[in-house]
Amino acid sequence: MKKLVIFLFLSAPLFADNEFSFRVAPAIEKPLSIPEFSSGFGMRVSFDWAFWDITDNLNFGVSAGGLFTSLPFPIGEPLTLIEGTTGAFIRWRPHSANGSLDRWAFRAALKTGIYHYSRADENAVNPLLSFTLGAEYHLSPYFSLFTDGNYSNRVFSNHSGNSAPLTSFGLSVGLRFNLSEIMNNTARVKIEKTEQYRVFPVSWAWYEDNPVAMVKITNEEPYTITDINLSFFMDSFMSQPWTFASLPYLPPGESIELPVTALFNEAMMNLTETVNANGLLQVQYRSLGSRKTTTSSIQMPIFHRNTLSWDDDRRAAAFVSPNDFAARYFARYVASAISNNQLINKDEQLAEVPYNVFHAAALFETLRLYGVSYVVVPATSFVNVSSDESVLDNVSFPYQALYYRGGDCSYLSILFCSLLEALNIESAFITIPGHIYVAFEVGDDTWNKNSDDIIELDGKRWLPLEITVPDEGFTRAWRIGAQQWRNSGDKAEIFPIRDAWKVYPSVTVPASGDHLPEMPHWDTIITAAKKELGLYPDEAEIIRPQITLPYIQFAADCWRLTNNEIKKLEEIADILKNIPNIRISVNGYSTTHGSANFLKMLSTNRAQGVANYLIHLGVSAEITVTGHGSQNPVSNNTTAAGLSANRRVEITIIYD
Repeated sequence: MKKLVIFLFLSAPLFADNEFSFRVAPAIEKPLSIPEFSSGFGMRVSFDWAFWDITDNLNFGVSAGGLFTSLPFPIGEPLTLIEGTTGAFIRWRPHSANGSLDRWAFRAALKTGIYHYSRADENAVNPLLSFTLGAEYHLSPYFSLFTDGNYSNRVFSNHSGNSAPLTSFGLSVGLRFNLSEIMNNTARVKIEKTEQYRVFPVSWAWYEDNPVAMVKITNEEPYTITDINLSFFMDSFMSQPWTFASLPYLPPGESIELPVTALFNEAMMNLTETVNANGLLQVQYRSLGSRKTTTSSIQMPIFHRNTLSWDDDRRAAAFVSPNDFAARYFARYVASAISNNQLINKDEQLAEVPYNVFHAAALFETLRLYGVSYVVVPATSFVNVSSDESVLDNVSFPYQALYYRGGDCSYLSILFCSLLEALNIESAFITIPGHIYVAFEVGDDTWNKNSDDIIELDGKRWLPLEITVPDEGFTRAWRIGAQQWRNSGDKAEIFPIRDAWKVYPSVTVPASGDHLPEMPHWDTIITAAKKELGLYPDEAEIIRPQITLPYIQFAADCWRLTNNEIKKLEEIADILKNIPNIRISVNGYSTTHGSANFLKMLSTNRAQGVANYLIHLGVSAEITVTGHGSQNPVSNNTTAAGLSANRRVEITIIYD
């Protein structure tokens, strides 16, 4: 018996899917067939091994045990019984969705064995057969209270050689020890990451309510688990674990998929390159009242702080920061110039111009005087990245646009909105196909009333401003912005920054004050702003929006348009059809692989194919076609990437 106990204790961890248990109970045994014997007390023990799960709540196993008891006799010594049995049992655990029945289990066993009896000078060893029915109540995963009713049929023979059955009914109440759980106390909940979302530092606060990933939780415990709490922690970018989900219960064998949210902190804004960060998912729960915990490590990419996707144009509002130190310095410097002018000169003419309009004009003219210019790289132009939600863009913060004195339409829109908001002027993004620019709230209900160049929306009046033409002045930029809005029709959208901040809160980079801009003189700013507002024309002007169109790419030695390039041309055609009074130049190019005559023919065919498709799409402007062969490469002709870049057609807008 001692060796069996040691074997079961040592083996329990090796049979993680099975269950070993030890049962011990005081017992009362009442003889039924021989009335001379009275009821006696004793002790029952057994070792159970459940190794086969017939269903998820019915298992089968084997059991070995014994009984020691003494049955009193009216005259003389009592009858002492010592028995050993072995047999099989089935055990059924009822389940309920909320776990209310999981603490109960019911057991039936059929055993055979031998017993030894002794009384005075009589003793013998005989066979027996017994049947047991019982119930258990789990106090925890480790211990249970149980009660068993046991019917035994024993062969009994006395010293005279007379044989008779000795039947009895036994009742026992005791404790069951789950050795497998005691020796191998592991949490049985499986955690799987099923989906990973992109994580952008600029939206770090957004992830408190929006998922960074999806996980599937599976209950592999034999019981319903309750009081489930799931948390996520990423040491580098979180101050403490964040509980992202709580569940009242999860039945055994069932799974649930949940979104993982995260309470990141501003440390994310220090990321200047993309990293693979380690996160820890933790599940805490109760199994039969006992608290258990399991963890799972997951990796997820965290992009650098300038990364953005255009799946939602409002995302860019997170880059708009009135607290950006360089932008705030710039804006307040301009506001101080205006205040000083009004204090000294008391200019009544300017007093008639709304506060928002004059300050916006002064900011725009100061950017021109400061030397800000529109710069774009075709491969990462807004028209390319905004048309594909899967493409990642690199967007600058306000201080970076000021430091480098330029950028593309998204860079300049973010910068100008930040300047406006720093002066408490409501700003907005305007998006049209392939382009983004800005608008600001006029702040006056009567100024330029009924003008087509003011956008009236939801009780507010917005002045549109094409931000990519700082050299052409505030007035010209206003007229361009207004006409682009009208030409784009229902394809134009406006996104007030303060509304977007409710979804994507504004962030500020700690380094935004490292390089303060060198500002022009106050008088120069005021003169430029007054000139612009005084020259606002009455007649409509020809609008020349600054739009960079993407290259059309081709396979080697081919001029056939692919599906991707056809999609590009459809978007380009939508843009071209909305710009009046233009001509279009279509120029084809090739690599250096081939004869000069072949490359000239190849590049011409590419350009002609693009021109034909634009005409097919309804572009009515005059189109000229030129094939340049291998001239004017945009990359080298020694690598696969360089060759691919040079196999192109460029589309250029020419204004009449």
